[in-house]
Amino acid sequence: MEPTRSRALHQMCGTIMNVSCTTTSRPRHKIFFQTSTGWYTETVPSNRMALSLRSSIHSEVAWSLDRLCRLCHNEHFVLKTIPGLIDALFEWPEWYVSEGYKAGNEARILFSPPPEFSRQRLFALESLFVLRNSSLNEQNAWEIYNHSHTLPIILNALQNLDAEREENIEFILYCVDLMNTIPSKIILNSLKPNPLPPLLQIASQTKDRSLIIASLTALTCILSNPPNASAITSTSPALGASIQYLPLVVDKPLIDACLNYLYTHISHVSMARAFLLHPEMPRVLKLLVNVLIAEQPSLQEKVTLDVTGSIQTVPSGHLSTRNHELTKEELDALNEFPEPQRCYDWYVSVGTEGCFKFIFEQQDANYVRCKTGRSRNPSGFLESVQGHLYALHRKISLARGVGCYQKR
Repeated sequence: MEPTRSRALHQMCGTIMNVSCTTTSRPRHKIFFQTSTGWYTETVPSNRMALSLRSSIHSEVAWSLDRLCRLCHNEHFVLKTIPGLIDALFEWPEWYVSEGYKAGNEARILFSPPPEFSRQRLFALESLFVLRNSSLNEQNAWEIYNHSHTLPIILNALQNLDAEREENIEFILYCVDLMNTIPSKIILNSLKPNPLPPLLQIASQTKDRSLIIASLTALTCILSNPPNASAITSTSPALGASIQYLPLVVDKPLIDACLNYLYTHISHVSMARAFLLHPEMPRVLKLLVNVLIAEQPSLQEKVTLDVTGSIQTVPSGHLSTRNHELTKEELDALNEFPEPQRCYDWYVSVGTEGCFKFIFEQQDANYVRCKTGRSRNPSGFLESVQGHLYALHRKISLARGVGCYQKR
């Protein structure tokens, strides 16, 4: 117990000294940040997280990975700012995909694996977890893309690990997710081992939902690259898996992965022609229509449009009055008088009310009011009355063969 106690005291003293050195050169308002996280995130070669991760001391490695798993969710965490950290993160995953998985397979035959092996496997899994989450940051994704160990770890994991074993599912899932950061590097004709057969097997045979989504997404990225278009076949197991999972319309991530792969598969002319002869093609069309119908309520927008406008009504009845027509006796009596007495007598014979009704019916209702006799345009009203009287007088005079009244 004594060596362990002395080593713990030595680490504590080193921590306190490191904190004091970092906080004296910083402003006072940043003391809490420096004492909590800043002292082990310093961008120096002697960073404790990087050194602890490469020390092979299990307690130190566990301490370093515990803090890295928390920091990798932060968008300000950049791998290249800590020298040697990304190389150290690849060490434990490389050990597991090359040698560690063999010990696990042998130990599982009769007994559970030893605690030391379980801890080392956890280190590999946590290191890959940090790389996978860090790749969501653009700067970290570029560093992982350019690193020489990224592609070998992914290929060896797909080739050596059994996706049907429960202890390998999470590790393979992280590797497949990490593959999405390097799709342009994967040229199937030049890679050995070829990652396509394991991915097709995972997509068609695994029962794990997350692994199905990850494998279909990876296949979509790989086969979307034009040099890999020749690897698409009409009997692809991934095509059958995508069609099989289409009825699960409530699972949006799974449906999106299936539809993206179907689109990539049918985008090629030869595959589109072959798909028209596929026995499942009618069922796929029905399922796609069901997917569209299921997504319509979320895409619909309520729009209110006023379509009333102005209302115009037509009177149900029309009251018409018949013009007064002079009899033969009245006309003969009027012809005996000279002008303008003849007109005055005509007014009397027709009747004042009937005369003005006849005149007002010929005029626009906007200018006169029949009941009151008042006009909105007096001068226009008088002119129209005079014109109508002249016209009527002319008709009567022509009918009787007498002279006309001259309009003044």
